[in-house]
Amino acid sequence: MSWDEFSDFLGDNKIAFQTAEGGWTVNLFVTAILGSLEGGPDVLKAGVENKITDFNTPLFVETFTILQKLFQKNGWSGAIGATYPDAANSFYSNQTAILPDGTWIIEKVNDPTDWANGFDGANVVGDYYPGNVAIANPCVYDWMMAANLPKNEEELALAFFEFINRPEEIEAFILAEGGTAPNLEYSQNFKSELSSRKLLNDFATNANPDTTYVPYFHDAINASLFTGDFSNYLPYLYNGSWTPEKFCQELTKSAQALE
Repeated sequence: MSWDEFSDFLGDNKIAFQTAEGGWTVNLFVTAILGSLEGGPDVLKAGVENKITDFNTPLFVETFTILQKLFQKNGWSGAIGATYPDAANSFYSNQTAILPDGTWIIEKVNDPTDWANGFDGANVVGDYYPGNVAIANPCVYDWMMAANLPKNEEELALAFFEFINRPEEIEAFILAEGGTAPNLEYSQNFKSELSSRKLLNDFATNANPDTTYVPYFHDAINASLFTGDFSNYLPYLYNGSWTPEKFCQELTKSAQALE
């Protein structure tokens, strides 16, 4: 789908956007939009090492134009000033139809104690963003090895990494946490187990060889900008008081002031 087709498909249904705390759910849509535009994936990947400070480019103007259209047509009315729990609660109470998030919420989706207004987690489906975009975190926060270990400890750590990245362990991780391993040929036992877990199966099987993987937008900009003025300026884009060009200009000023 194009982004216009996606919005048309949604009709009057709303997306659980939020503007506070870095606008986490908005950040995911910014990431996906950039990932779907020509040159966007390269800009995101480069930004992980050298943070983006100039948003006065056609790429970012187009990105925030698409985002503003989504805000105006499909944006949840409670998004301005909302935190993530507010956005998530709007989804679990049937105020919104889409919650941008990661596979770690699957257990919550399936927990009836969080449901209201006739919400039913069994009806929830998972998929990737328009343009066949998936988000892959380039900053690994799980297993790490300290520098300058004694040789014997280094060898033990490397042996553990080799163990934890065996196909069987990766499959076990996906069953526990969700996600996809695009370069792994899944075993029949894994496929059988996965087929009984609808949302896990959606994410693990809907990716394909043409899927574009991109890092988070927030990893490509200064952390202080993400939780600071990016979040502070989102309401102006959301309510239409700023054009996308104005948003990009002010974001550039703030980003360059942090250098």
